Amino acid sequence: MTDHDRELLRTELFPQLDALLWDAGELEDAEDVERMTCELLLPFQGPEMPPELASELVGAIGRSDAPAATDLLTGLAALGAGEVARCAADACGRRSGRSRFEGRIGRMELRAAAYLRDGAAEVLQLRFERPGTGESQLAAFFIEREETGGAALGGTLTAPVADAQPFIASSGGAKPRPIGLDKARSRAQAALARTSELDLAVERELGVCLPMIALGLTGSADGLPQVDVELLEGEEDGEPGPLYVDPLDEESFALIERGLLSELGERIEASADGGLEAEYAQLFAGSLLHWKWGYADGRLGTWTCDDVAEFLLDYMPRKMPTDEETLSAVPVCVIGFLRFLDERGTLAGDPLDELVATVDELSEELAEAANDPGNWGLAKSIVAAMDSDGVDVTDQAATEAWMADFNSRPQAERDRVVGPALERMGPLPAPDPTPQNREVRSGPSKQERRGKRKQARTARKRNRR
Repeated sequence: MTDHDRELLRTELFPQLDALLWDAGELEDAEDVERMTCELLLPFQGPEMPPELASELVGAIGRSDAPAATDLLTGLAALGAGEVARCAADACGRRSGRSRFEGRIGRMELRAAAYLRDGAAEVLQLRFERPGTGESQLAAFFIEREETGGAALGGTLTAPVADAQPFIASSGGAKPRPIGLDKARSRAQAALARTSELDLAVERELGVCLPMIALGLTGSADGLPQVDVELLEGEEDGEPGPLYVDPLDEESFALIERGLLSELGERIEASADGGLEAEYAQLFAGSLLHWKWGYADGRLGTWTCDDVAEFLLDYMPRKMPTDEETLSAVPVCVIGFLRFLDERGTLAGDPLDELVATVDELSEELAEAANDPGNWGLAKSIVAAMDSDGVDVTDQAATEAWMADFNSRPQAERDRVVGPALERMGPLPAPDPTPQNREVRSGPSKQERRGKRKQARTARKRNRR
């Protein structure tokens, strides 16, 4: 392990992992343990993870006092493979207590299997029973025949239920055909082997649950061929850069944001410089992170001059107060945050000196844009109107009374206050005409997945303006 890897563990990965464990609280049932374990295994056993680094991360869980730690070590020992499973089992043995879910994690027995053809796709369906619980789980592999010659590209595993539904038919009415359990195992093995042979990646939903399915199918969590798992948004066209967070992953964003702001605050406190940056640094760093994640590309550590310009001249005028002190603090804090990312080795994109020059060049234009009501968002427009009418916005009763009065005013009068902001928000998106009740499909296309993420970002932009 390199010195850089050790520093990364100490300063970023260990604290983030421990925070994740504490955020999980006490896991309520075996299904919670299995789900979180499988999410951890995806990076721990990914192709880019050195085994020694994965072992260190498992060891960090073993040293954690978080309530979920013992349960997750038990899960990793049951569902992990190779060094990860061995390290987790050793860590379990060193802990004073044992997981109440020991012996239950990943226990599934294959009871029935079927397949059906739906156009160019074949769907392999599996029914597992959870011994001693009266519950069953259904799994499915979506296998593409026409272009790949039988590669598994997607799939799923349902949650345990007391009365699992029978095998589902296709949208065209084709019925599943029962097959023997050994044949089902062979089909799953062959489909994943074909995926690996063609250097394809399975969808994330299948990739996460593969250890569970493998354990139920073969008796071993690594009993199925190893395959790559589809990359997240932002990774599909190359490396996402440092600090990438998927735009739909609010939990991971909150964890990383909290860690960065805490580290930034400690550095500012240690510097003892004082001034505007000390007072406003974390506020505007949070704004930068929220914009990059919720409005831009999720690459929290990757900044270009165009990114800086959009943040300063579009996002900030919609949100920020227009007093002189705040306007003076924004450029100082933006430059300070970019320097902070650079000093910790997590700044990518354009060179730091070019980013700093862009902020300096746009400072005067920022002040003009922030003072132009045509650039304000809905919330800022309403707060400005309240202030103009002498309303104390910290007084809830006063603001509620003002809003009631405002909503009773003629439309033309209300439009003078909020019309520009509403026009900036644009119309609501048209409803999706795609039928939602198709029971079998080969999984959403890459374009559809990107579309869903784009819709989520668009909705967040509209709701937060």
